Amino acid sequence: MKRILALFAVFLVLPAVMGLSQAAVAGEDPHKGYSRYVLEVHADPANRLLTGRQRVRFVNTFPRPLDEVYFFMYNPGKEPNPFLPEILNDVGYADSFEPGYTEIKRVTDENGQELAFSFLPHTEFVKVQKYSMDEAVFHVQLATPLAPGEEIVLRIDFEVIIPEVVTAPSLSEKWYYQDIFILRHVWYPVEVDRTAEDWVFDKLIFTPHFLDRFTLTLPKEYTVAVGGEKCAERVEGDLKTVTVTNENPVIPTTMVFSTRFQKVSTITGDGTEINLYHLPEARPEQVAYLLDAAVEIVETYNRRYGMNYPRINIINTPYTTLSAMAGNGTVLMTDSFFSTALVFYRRIHYYTLAHELAHLWCGVGTSYDFDKENFLSEGLADLIAYNLTEERFPDPGNLYEPIPFGSLSLVLFYEYLPAPSWTFRDISHGDYISYRRDGWDQPLYTGFEDSYLHVSSVRDYDKGYMVFKMLETYVGREVMAEALKEFFTLYRRRVATVKDLRAIIEEKSGKSLARFFADWIYGTEYVDYYIKEVKSTKAEQAGTGEEYLTELAIGKKGQGLTALEVEFVLESGEKLREFIPEVNGDTTLTVVTGEKVRGVVLDPDYNVLETDRANNKNIDRIDFYVFGDARKLLERRPWENYFLSFGPSLHLGTEEAGLGLTLAGEKAFKHNWRLGAASLFNTAGNTNAASTRFFGEFNFLTARGGSLSLATTYDKNKLNNRLQFSYPIYKAVETGFYGHYYYPVYTFTAGLSQEEFSALHSDRKPLLAITAGLAYDRFPDKGLSSDLTLEGAIKAPGYDSYQYFKADNTTMKIFKVTSGLYGAATLKAGAGDELPSFKKYKAALMRGYTGKEEGDLFASLAVDLMFPITFGKKVEVIRGVVFRGLAGSVFLEAGDVWENRSGGQNFFGDLKVNAGVEISPVLTISALTDLTVPITMGYAHNLNGHGGEFYLRLDTPLTIFASVFSY
Repeated sequence: MKRILALFAVFLVLPAVMGLSQAAVAGEDPHKGYSRYVLEVHADPANRLLTGRQRVRFVNTFPRPLDEVYFFMYNPGKEPNPFLPEILNDVGYADSFEPGYTEIKRVTDENGQELAFSFLPHTEFVKVQKYSMDEAVFHVQLATPLAPGEEIVLRIDFEVIIPEVVTAPSLSEKWYYQDIFILRHVWYPVEVDRTAEDWVFDKLIFTPHFLDRFTLTLPKEYTVAVGGEKCAERVEGDLKTVTVTNENPVIPTTMVFSTRFQKVSTITGDGTEINLYHLPEARPEQVAYLLDAAVEIVETYNRRYGMNYPRINIINTPYTTLSAMAGNGTVLMTDSFFSTALVFYRRIHYYTLAHELAHLWCGVGTSYDFDKENFLSEGLADLIAYNLTEERFPDPGNLYEPIPFGSLSLVLFYEYLPAPSWTFRDISHGDYISYRRDGWDQPLYTGFEDSYLHVSSVRDYDKGYMVFKMLETYVGREVMAEALKEFFTLYRRRVATVKDLRAIIEEKSGKSLARFFADWIYGTEYVDYYIKEVKSTKAEQAGTGEEYLTELAIGKKGQGLTALEVEFVLESGEKLREFIPEVNGDTTLTVVTGEKVRGVVLDPDYNVLETDRANNKNIDRIDFYVFGDARKLLERRPWENYFLSFGPSLHLGTEEAGLGLTLAGEKAFKHNWRLGAASLFNTAGNTNAASTRFFGEFNFLTARGGSLSLATTYDKNKLNNRLQFSYPIYKAVETGFYGHYYYPVYTFTAGLSQEEFSALHSDRKPLLAITAGLAYDRFPDKGLSSDLTLEGAIKAPGYDSYQYFKADNTTMKIFKVTSGLYGAATLKAGAGDELPSFKKYKAALMRGYTGKEEGDLFASLAVDLMFPITFGKKVEVIRGVVFRGLAGSVFLEAGDVWENRSGGQNFFGDLKVNAGVEISPVLTISALTDLTVPITMGYAHNLNGHGGEFYLRLDTPLTIFASVFSY
């Protein structure tokens, strides 16, 4: 499911960008040649429509006469994605897909003469999306050529259509829900970026410009949050006019307005105005926390990187999940930060706010090419944000916010948390190690057409951040901070490149960075440091004090250039550090200490991006957790230490439940295992079925989600074993975006199983069976999945000679019937020969049928018609549990089981036909984060007169539908 949902988020991570591409030259006006805009907009909230008139004063900066001027609008949400099933196009919308776009109505010159305009095919611009972008770039034909240095005034009339969406995965960059209107990127036309010589069509740049005046007129009951330096309001009758003026250039302005907003404001110590717009139900303590955090963050950034925006808006959007975006002087944060996600993750709230505010210096305040240099925006923003967050919350376990009962929640639910570490720095390291191991590594400098879209966020965010962290370590933190301050100041409201950043850092550090950038920015070099040998001897010399000579041999895999810090731990616990400015291969480090060295740690602060951290030290390499020791969980470092745990475990089965004790171990990315015993009782009331079960399991992990697993159970003198190999095969699937989206289309499984017959045949030897399977998953692009499994008993020494064979298939296809009504057709079929009783098919597998029939053949066809009843709601049922929506379905299912000997002679006469209804309330559990939990409840009745049943299930088509549509 997460893989499917990730598809919709691939291009939602673009921050805000762009301007005239030119190197900074001291003494020159850095904004010379920028166009000047005046924008007048009227809002019609009832029809979700904006009507705008734009005045553009354009100067020809080219050395040749100009016949036409090019403009850009971000219109990726105008059309549904023809490469995806219709049902997936509707995800996120209140009813079904709604277009969101900007439409040009008319272009005139200053004298009112109408000018012709036409659109460029999207293939002539930077290639991002294969559909809906043919009305993104248009050129205006001038009445007469514009000479170099001359200017012209253009007037552009346009409309903006805003779709109603209930969740964030909408590509339009224009959203409406619950009387909240949000417009982020390029919702009004801006010029295509240009160099001194020509227009730039091969880069994704949101061009900076002067927005001298912006006015918005709308009904007076609306509160408006719009980016800009100065803002004034006036009310006349039933209308309100908001006017924003700017002295400095902007990137396309972000605007939000709603009747529901409440506003709190403050002024930082250095004079920056911060306005926080929140919904009425926001928790006061979380509003206060975010406002205080914003003050602290902005003051720090202003001090370190220069004053930037005099006025900043932080806005509570109505959507769930922990996600945020930046715009011009604006940070948009989902509702989870304000009213639903509780403070257990409050430090993630701090980091997220720090990251988005960092974009006001990096990615918004300074702009880049978001095609090939998005890492420059996201990686640098992460460096800035993580540096501050780690200063604010130092040491391992710094992700955890101490709260009442927090430790209890941690020890009870740690196995279900999304990541095994509670340390910020571990997040990026873990993502990168998996990304590199799975063979997806690419240069940071990679455009959309060549990108692996399914992992592009790891490249731009995690790898980007850690490459800049390594660069900071290589040149020194003070040098890096000084260079960034100059970079952000010199290129404020301008387009910069990674080459510009490199030049400034080289000038400040006095180092050539050619090799570093070749290795880490333009190449895919890697590094893995490891301890080869440690020799520590007592020094032979006169004197009363003792001295020890320690020689450390360090191995290096890979050729990536980095610095390296080494920590020596003495017998007393004292720690000494040595810094190696540049490591070019295997090296030796010698130190003299006053006491014996007990251990060595390479890169103790995780400043180097390594492919393996498990070989970085020879001391304290095991994290041993005993149930209840929350501190050990918080300080766990999973990428370098082996994890052992011991504690109680809960076991739940179809007809059994119980408690046990489990000893478990894990080496991250390599293997995990568990051993234990449990006392089980029969939930169906059969007291004779109570037992003590011993169990063990070992899983060897391979790249890209593959595994080799061995599991065993011993219960009532019965020993069952299973050996299974699983191997996913990734294939490129068409998503409608340029680039390569790889998905595990096929998953192959094969194995052996040893099973006892049953209590009725205790005198029989166990069965040995071979299993094989092939799963075909095309949900992301076809809405289709099909699973085939084969199983057969074989003869082998020491095993029963009984032989059977069975084959099973489940195929599901989801589709759209009409607006607001969706279907799922599920075909299940199974056939066996000489099946033992515990392998036979049960007719009761069908919803609504309670009969006890079983057989060697099984077939059923179910058609579910599903519909949203209500989505996008927010009702807190109890503290931390929020009702988000309700979906319903009706279904018809026909099928039965047959014995082989019947030969299917009475196929239609034997068919059991069942009909039913289901509802699936969608809840988010927000004690940790807004985790979506759909639960399907239903009633099905057998139409043949065999009664019906109420049931609670998590595996019906409605469950999948509710999960996807409520995301």
